[in-house]
Amino acid sequence: DAGVDLYLTKPIRSRTLLQAISTLGPERNSAIEQPADDQVQSNNATLDNRLLEEFGYDSSFITRLANSFIFTTEKYLAELDSYSQHNYHAYRQTMHALKSGAGNIGAATMQHLAQRAEDLSQTEYDKSAHDYIVNLTDEFQMVKNALQALIESRHKDQQT
Repeated sequence: DAGVDLYLTKPIRSRTLLQAISTLGPERNSAIEQPADDQVQSNNATLDNRLLEEFGYDSSFITRLANSFIFTTEKYLAELDSYSQHNYHAYRQTMHALKSGAGNIGAATMQHLAQRAEDLSQTEYDKSAHDYIVNLTDEFQMVKNALQALIESRHKDQQT
């Protein structure tokens, strides 16, 4: 028994989740330096860094979060390729998962694309599912690059 008496209600807000998590672990050094604003903004509009800033500047946590998002998204995109034009319901479920993951990491454009793809009717799906997959894959690549740049800058900041 770990002695944890915490619970969260839906919808879960990232700030509330982080506050709850911070009470569970060993005390953290609150004096961790934050990167300069220009470093945070350098990841362009593909990634909304304000959401990631809520997670603080713990590079190991951001790295794990980003790597998990990247791994899961690559898996989902590979699955989408296999059932575009063949399985409408699986396509919609995967788009829903991609939409949620993108929203959680701060990838608003990717989230919007996945939402639009999830909302396709069966007829629209038959005509344009592949186009949505291509656009989503392109946007994911930009998000992935932005996340990797963010991770690099966090690691450099913690080393100095």
